[in-house]
Amino acid sequence: MKRKFFRINLKLVLLFLMGIWLSSCKTVYYPTTHNSPMLNNKGEFQASGIIGTGNFELQTAYAITDNIGVMLNGSYFNGTREIEINNEKTEIKEMHNLIEAG
Repeated sequence: MKRKFFRINLKLVLLFLMGIWLSSCKTVYYPTTHNSPMLNNKGEFQASGIIGTGNFELQTAYAITDNIGVMLNGSYFNGTREIEINNEKTEIKEMHNLIEAG
């Protein structure tokens, strides 16, 4: 009885993980800059940002207490590029929006 239950659970877990893996595939990956705030005392605030052609990124962090901090990061990208495949030019429009908190 236990072996049958284990096999069913293993199949469900593998199916679930495969579904997550397949649904997370994108044609283009835009990672954000790492936000590693070094907050020591309550009330400290840190912000950084990047501005470029067609993109923007903002990272913030705040120390609520001496031991607990919160972060809020966001990025935006909007651009077009042209590629050539088999002597045929194709325009690709790319758009990326991200907000994350921790």
